Amino acid sequence: MKIKFTSLLLIVFAACTMQPQHITYEKGLPFIRKQDINKAWKFQKGDFPEASEKEFNDSDWTVTDIPHDWAIEGPFSSEYASATGYLPGGIAWYRKDLVIPDYKEGRKYTLMFDGAYQNAEVWFNDNYLGKRSYGYSSFYYDITPYIKTEEKNVIAVKLDHTIVSDSRWYTGNGIYRNVWLITRKPVHVKTWGTFITTPVVSENLSTVLTEIEIQNDLSSSQQLKILSTIIDKNQLEVSQVSKQIKLSAQKDSIISIEQEIKQAQLWSPDSPSTYQSIIRIFNTEGKIWDEYHTTFGIRSIKFTPDKGLFCNGKPYKMKGVCMHHDYGSLGAARTPEAIYPVLKKLKAAGCNAIRTSHNPEDPEYINMLDTMGFFVMEEAFDEFKRGKKKWIKGRNVGQRLGIKAYPKYYNRNGYSDLYEEWAKQDIQDMVKRDRNHPCIIMWSVGNETDYPNDPYQDANVKSTFDPSLPHPKEIAELVTDLSNWIKELDTTRAITQALANTPVTNAVGVPELLDVVGYNYQEQFYEEDHLKYPDRVIYGSENGDSPEAWKAVRDNEYISGQFLWTGMDYHGEAGMFRNHSFAGGLIDYCGAEKPDYYFRKSLWTDTPMAKLAVSNGNSWEKEMHWNWKDGEQLKVICYTNCDEAELMMNDRSLGKKKMDEKSLTISWDVGYNPGDLVVNCFKDGIKKATDTLKTAGSPNKLTLNPTTVHLSKFNYNLTQIEVSVTDKNGTVVPTANSKISFELKGDGKILGVCNADYTSLEPYKANSRSLYKGKCYVIIESPGNATNVELLVYSEEIDKELAWRK
Repeated sequence: MKIKFTSLLLIVFAACTMQPQHITYEKGLPFIRKQDINKAWKFQKGDFPEASEKEFNDSDWTVTDIPHDWAIEGPFSSEYASATGYLPGGIAWYRKDLVIPDYKEGRKYTLMFDGAYQNAEVWFNDNYLGKRSYGYSSFYYDITPYIKTEEKNVIAVKLDHTIVSDSRWYTGNGIYRNVWLITRKPVHVKTWGTFITTPVVSENLSTVLTEIEIQNDLSSSQQLKILSTIIDKNQLEVSQVSKQIKLSAQKDSIISIEQEIKQAQLWSPDSPSTYQSIIRIFNTEGKIWDEYHTTFGIRSIKFTPDKGLFCNGKPYKMKGVCMHHDYGSLGAARTPEAIYPVLKKLKAAGCNAIRTSHNPEDPEYINMLDTMGFFVMEEAFDEFKRGKKKWIKGRNVGQRLGIKAYPKYYNRNGYSDLYEEWAKQDIQDMVKRDRNHPCIIMWSVGNETDYPNDPYQDANVKSTFDPSLPHPKEIAELVTDLSNWIKELDTTRAITQALANTPVTNAVGVPELLDVVGYNYQEQFYEEDHLKYPDRVIYGSENGDSPEAWKAVRDNEYISGQFLWTGMDYHGEAGMFRNHSFAGGLIDYCGAEKPDYYFRKSLWTDTPMAKLAVSNGNSWEKEMHWNWKDGEQLKVICYTNCDEAELMMNDRSLGKKKMDEKSLTISWDVGYNPGDLVVNCFKDGIKKATDTLKTAGSPNKLTLNPTTVHLSKFNYNLTQIEVSVTDKNGTVVPTANSKISFELKGDGKILGVCNADYTSLEPYKANSRSLYKGKCYVIIESPGNATNVELLVYSEEIDKELAWRK
């Protein structure tokens, strides 16, 4: 039983009884409390039952670093499932010889996994530690009793993703997030053991309330001093409070400490200021037991049914995107520094919100969203206890067969197989791990569990009606449980669900169980439901990129925002083979902006901008180049937030036009002529922005455009290089499709290569890649202090080589 602050086991002394001032308190722990153990794991695909044994011979296994996604290595095959990108599943093992740094008897040692897909079973020195089935949950084990001091220590992990069609999108396979060794003394703050709230938020004076869960593993009670320090982003102390307590033997207790901060720097998407809480625990002699750091923000969030969302009293529209967890050639081993350039581009387009579709995210990624200033809806599940259709031969291929399509065309295995055993722990672990993040403003219990006849019956949709399916009233029962489990740990954030069929969920009372109600692709019900349910907070939890969907947000004050599907392309949810990925994002899965990115930027930002795109009417895709067939009839589209625009072809005006309120764009029908296409955009008659498309000549040279992100926490650099073939004037040649070869010299490694051709079956883990529309990409990892990294890039088409050096 956890002992509350008022318990007799926890005695708090007044300030006058504090220990004498002559005691010198230690500055910090004499060891690293939390360190990654990502390097030099052994890996092997296949099932090896003896691999759990400490003395198993793994000398011929592959050496790899974590994070690691072995599915992205391929190969693509039609034997796998379209839902998960035609990439493989199966069983695989990881092993690692673990060196315990500065081992001391009496310390506590914990292994923590931020995420491993799927059905992770863990052994340590022949001891079975346990199983965690949900591949998106973080989990940990105490290894203290099993450590060997005079011999090697061995971690063994088995992952089982045999049912490859267990998800509606690409999951990845492997230990695809960080692994940590946590070292603590017997008296310590427990894992995820602080909860920081801000009951009073004001620019003049704010209140910070910290709940601290402290464990005493000793056989005797302990007299303790708890020192709570808050520092700002400049590492300056802004508040410090101490308390003395007596903690009984073999007990844990929760204490509360309240602190005031004057002229606090409030967190918001516009100014994402954060603070750090440092909790230190001392004994009566001033020796430190523990030091525990928590990043948090000071901000207030309020949703109202008539005015929408307010942050610190200021109204906001959530200009959001849904994001899956993979990234091009890295797959699910998408580290924060890899995705950082994509997030910067989304921020530049006016995006201020992220939905973690449809699972708990990497904690390092959530840290980045804190500091970049995004509102976050963190989502727990895509399904509850009833499985949805996961398509095997292509999305919706076999739909017309109804229930006869099972199991050839779809599978229903997935989280529903785990729900009864794991749902409470999975959702509470998500909340407890992430409840201090200022970016998180909503907990979503799930996504589209009410989809018509998938998995609950909806007689209104006769084409897919299946009377054997359960009644949707079960959704309300399950949402009640999920909501209560969250509220046991956090009552400061709104609980939501992304609903796909509000006529059905309205009938069974699901929205009344939620604090804010998400509507997926249901703008047609906004006005009707706002009038019918005046106390309901409504927002778009998943939306298309049509002008009408945005107008429903822009023109209705009571709509809190929208989340586009999607911010970035992703593997899975694919059509028929060879198509292996979903292409509806604003940014492709190599990290490059697409035409719709600029359309969204024109809607979501005020700084004058202009971007040209071209369509020949033969495809839903639009292109940002000016290389077409002579005389071909084209539609030229200008994305701009200006009032009007004039299009020029080879210095000849094709007319000045005003913004079309229906499409929210300006467009011209044009017959193709090679040369220069220029648009000038005006606001109040003054030229404010321009863009140009040029006809590319013959391939002539290679161009490299590198972006490097340094991650000091892990001391390495990640460099993403866009490789393009251009003409002599530097214009990308969109028809160039030759193979580019890479040779890396020095202290670094190529993590992956890719292009944005989602029908390409070329491997991502390679030293070459074909161009697609004149471009391909390579990702390089190098140590933070490396100075001798050199990449040689060679093109067969123009027989030229170019070098990039760090």
